[in-house]
Amino acid sequence: MNAKVNIMNRAGASFPVRRMNFDFNDVPEYWMNGSAGLTHFMTALSALFPAGEKFFIDSVRAVRYHPAIKDDEALQKEISAFIGQEAMHTQEHV
Repeated sequence: MNAKVNIMNRAGASFPVRRMNFDFNDVPEYWMNGSAGLTHFMTALSALFPAGEKFFIDSVRAVRYHPAIKDDEALQKEISAFIGQEAMHTQEHV
């Protein structure tokens, strides 16, 4: 499976937001070691990830403007990058 990766670092954080575009056309039916059981298990986990990632994003957003960190420019950049990264990661699982 090949992914086209567009790495962006507009937020100025210490890590980039990676926008991936997977091509699933050539993925075998049982892509996890040729095993139906492992493939379905991993697919089920992947289906659950968007809800967890949304929880992470919502949790970070909820404290983003807390008085103790709202004026920390470097931390705000990290928060923006984290939200962007998780949003893109969620999209790939969806």
